[in-house]
Amino acid sequence: MKKITITNDFFKKSRCISSSENSVLFQTGSGDILKVFSPLNLSMLNSAGYNLEQKILDAAAIHNVPEIIIPKSAAYIDGNFAGYLMDAAEGQSFVDYYDSLSFADQQDLYKLAEVYTAVEKPVRRASDVVFPDLCTCDNIFIHPNQDGYSVQFIDYDGLQVGKHKSFCISSVLGDFDKINTPKYKNPDGSFNKELDKKSLIHLYFLTAFNVDLSKIGQFYPGSNYSVNLDDIFDSIRLDDWDFMDKVYKAIHGMGSNEYLGDDVFRIADTYHMRSYPVPNMPGHYVKKLERKR
Repeated sequence: MKKITITNDFFKKSRCISSSENSVLFQTGSGDILKVFSPLNLSMLNSAGYNLEQKILDAAAIHNVPEIIIPKSAAYIDGNFAGYLMDAAEGQSFVDYYDSLSFADQQDLYKLAEVYTAVEKPVRRASDVVFPDLCTCDNIFIHPNQDGYSVQFIDYDGLQVGKHKSFCISSVLGDFDKINTPKYKNPDGSFNKELDKKSLIHLYFLTAFNVDLSKIGQFYPGSNYSVNLDDIFDSIRLDDWDFMDKVYKAIHGMGSNEYLGDDVFRIADTYHMRSYPVPNMPGHYVKKLERKR
């Protein structure tokens, strides 16, 4: 891995495109993306046993998953590891792309199935990579093309690649205690592909139905009754038992998880999507399925 030194002049020729307490992203004059981690974040990761510098230095092309954008240079400031340089992704983030869709397209189950499948395929191919932060959708970039959709994954540092474990996991997956189990973690503490199957199901429900499956088990406001999976199926009028069984396995830990695969197209073949306004909440809608006649 090539090493580059970042100077003040380098920053003057770049522009900040996003920032958080953990890192800052810059777009350089050449169009590349520079990710700089906060010193506190790096210190905390090192203390927790995550050698992020070595992970970046070991980064190499994943030939069967070209959709993953690999660091091209490790970046140093004053001789200290600070981040990495990568190619810019094409298209829009998953979040921005979804928000750009028309109201009708957001109800188009075929379109939603195509976008979901474009994400699932490379995740399935990536046998030596786990995507614990997959449901942080800003890390997925969507680019419509003549064949449907191309996808790219950024945030290499958040992936689990080979022996290099991941230090983050999407909050959308809910209670970490339910993830920190032998079903999802290997004896060495690394995640396995069962987690990706679960993440993809959460992602589909978020985008297709605007349903956050992490809410299962939480109490309805002002009641002693907690949300369960059957409530969600009833609320969206889903009655496809094969599809529902895959969701049950991912949420309640019954047996190995499964990829949704072509099931998302069967859902599109079977149902129409309808949206209904939420009373007293202008601009908010609930999505419900309606079986085709």
